[in-house]
Amino acid sequence: MQAEEGSSVILRCEISKPGIPVEWRTDRELLSNGVKFQIRKRETSLELLIWKPVPEDSALPVTFKQKLRNVSIEEGNTAMLRCELSKPGHSVEWRKRGDEVIRNGEKYHIRQRDTLIELRIFDVTLEDSNIYTCICGSLETTKTTARITVNGETVFIRILILVLETSFARQQQLEPFYFIFP
Repeated sequence: MQAEEGSSVILRCEISKPGIPVEWRTDRELLSNGVKFQIRKRETSLELLIWKPVPEDSALPVTFKQKLRNVSIEEGNTAMLRCELSKPGHSVEWRKRGDEVIRNGEKYHIRQRDTLIELRIFDVTLEDSNIYTCICGSLETTKTTARITVNGETVFIRILILVLETSFARQQQLEPFYFIFP
């Protein structure tokens, strides 16, 4: 059903016999009579009046309008993941590796404004390279996932092998030498 924003909407249904308990619900809550909703019941005919509906009143399930994108970043910088929900009023949960719940703190900053959602990871290290998921809803059916790849500096292992003064080293007149392994 479509409705113009600001106009009222009436939803009607018929039940097979009177006296059967009926509940009107959104995807998040049980509706009751009040300023926004008016519920009417006459024998087997039921009506729900919605005063001045707004997009948030839509019964359509929430989806990700903009999904997460993979990020490649240098070690020590701040990584940012962004996504956008199809409608406001829904909370999300962030996870690392699919099972580790991420919370606001020194390392992570989660921000949600209406439909826009961000996760910032400060001072990234190689250990932050992983899969991150933003989940909307308790059923975990609405989610988006991206990979963060942290690029670190190439580390060389330098091994210094000193030739100790042995009779062999003295006889061969050997000097200390170095191996560098990439």
